[in-house]
Amino acid sequence: MEEEKFKLHIDTKGYKDKELAKKEFGIIKNRVQQDSPPVEVPLKVVVEKLQEGKSVSPTVMKGTKEKDFVEQQVFMVDIDNKKTDIPILTVEKAISICEKNHLPLAFYYFSFSHTEKLEKYRLVFVMDKVITDKVLRDTIIRRLIDLFEQADTSCTNADRVFFGTNKEAKILDLKARITVDNILKIPPKTTIVKKKKTSRADKELEKLINDFDFFSYLKERNGNIVRDNPRYIMFENCEICGHKNDLVYYPETNSFSCFSDKGKKEKIGGTIIDYLMAVEHLSQKEAIEKFKKELCGIGKVPKSISLKELLEMDIEPPHVVVEDMLYQGLTIVAGAPKVGKSWLCLDLGISLCNGKSFLGLKTNKCGCLYLALEDSYYRLQERAKKVLKAGDTIPKDFRLKLLASPLNEGLLEELQEELKENPNTKLIIIDTLQKIRGTPNKADTMYGYDYKEMSKIKSFADEHKICIVVIHHLKKGNESDTFDKINGSTGLRGAVDTTIVLEKIKDKKEVVFSIDGRDVENNEKLLLFNKETFKWEVVCSDLEARKDMTDIERYNINPIVITIKKLIEENPTGVKINASDLLKKIFEITGTYPKEDKPNTLSREITSNLQYNLLKYDGIHYEHKARILFFSKPKVEE
Repeated sequence: MEEEKFKLHIDTKGYKDKELAKKEFGIIKNRVQQDSPPVEVPLKVVVEKLQEGKSVSPTVMKGTKEKDFVEQQVFMVDIDNKKTDIPILTVEKAISICEKNHLPLAFYYFSFSHTEKLEKYRLVFVMDKVITDKVLRDTIIRRLIDLFEQADTSCTNADRVFFGTNKEAKILDLKARITVDNILKIPPKTTIVKKKKTSRADKELEKLINDFDFFSYLKERNGNIVRDNPRYIMFENCEICGHKNDLVYYPETNSFSCFSDKGKKEKIGGTIIDYLMAVEHLSQKEAIEKFKKELCGIGKVPKSISLKELLEMDIEPPHVVVEDMLYQGLTIVAGAPKVGKSWLCLDLGISLCNGKSFLGLKTNKCGCLYLALEDSYYRLQERAKKVLKAGDTIPKDFRLKLLASPLNEGLLEELQEELKENPNTKLIIIDTLQKIRGTPNKADTMYGYDYKEMSKIKSFADEHKICIVVIHHLKKGNESDTFDKINGSTGLRGAVDTTIVLEKIKDKKEVVFSIDGRDVENNEKLLLFNKETFKWEVVCSDLEARKDMTDIERYNINPIVITIKKLIEENPTGVKINASDLLKKIFEITGTYPKEDKPNTLSREITSNLQYNLLKYDGIHYEHKARILFFSKPKVEE
């Protein structure tokens, strides 16, 4: 039986050196495509000629220009492995890709530049029929190149001439054939806007396009499906060309192609934007606007509703993270550097994941993601060990990240992926806000920029029914209003749901914890950092009420007084104790340290301020001799 022959151009001169072939490329091209008529030979002859260093034009041409295309059956893909940001594509991996896509190779050969360290080779495919349609020919070569990330994407033109080699050619199966049907299963690579730098608007549009249910849209408009497999879906009708079985949808890339004569000629295919342009004869700008407004509902102003409709709605209440403190939405926690914001939020996350109270408030157990963007794993480990040494269980749902993209470069998309992988997460802590901020446009006012940035985070939190806490700093000024001290414009506070400020009291160890928000009442607490447990503790839960307390009320809640009275009760004849041991007793009895947490300051506080009230209110005498504190309460004779 006579071997099948294939028509193509083969050079009459062979080269064993690439540099010489490159110098004479113009001569080679004219000699192959213009001066020499095509030959009709078996594939094994093509293999032999390539190994002799003879160049090949797999396309039959009547000249040396793209327009001179006649026909083609042999297709060649050049794998040059030039991309350094992705792995090298070995021959074995390339063959595996071909097998996976049911596109068997006839043979391959290593090019002049091939080395063991950097593989360079050409894959050779044979169609099951001669291709005479130029548009179909271009589609075939583009889809073949799309399969291999390390392919030379410039080798798509019909007038391409491929050099021979001074190396080995490997025959796999000279009877192997590929089909147009299998070629069409390869999804096309699509782009939205070709720009040197992708803008924020482009990224937002790309996300909308990727998330859009394009398949359902096509099915609704084009009727029945005539072919359905994992790689592509073919519709019975095509509203672009009006023909049958010409519209194909690719699930992998959420894109389409029209394979009618019109579609191939005009290269109709791509995303939903390209589809709207083709069907409704819109410009790209008009198609994008229609897509956003009519198909995604962006920019559409909703109709008004009646009060009756509102009252009849079944509306889910906001998720509560910490009762009377943190709710679904956006919270900002601001304080001066080193005041203890990170310690507070680390304890918050651990308490929440373990379902334990936080600052005396009830929590609803859930997962937490902590973006510690100013920390290292070592520092976080040391802090976590200190917070957990009080006996807390190591929470499984507490996750940490040290790096995140800025808000205008993919942060929300990254958070969305985290929520997909960890659906139990209801709290995200971003430490700090400055680490995720982008750069304002020249047209932005500071208020407008702050409000816009925070609104994006808030909308994300509301959409996913979670609470996001961002940690921020205070100004260095002397604003009288606590919340006006937050660094930045009032746009920051205007966009958030809850605002918390930690403000150190001058010359004191306590911190004022001020909170205000849409779902919480304005309140101030007095906090003290416990150096034993490394947690913030509430000294006074309502500072407003504390301001109105009488002297005796303040005296009665003083941990020093409580401890001295307890010791006297246990030792009626009197108590002798040094200041260091008294500090330990105060913590044992009250569970907290006084603000005077050093022996000398404790002694000074009792001598200067407390001894008069101890005698006045409880009849307790006090003496201080040789670093020993004496407390006694003489019996009253009846």
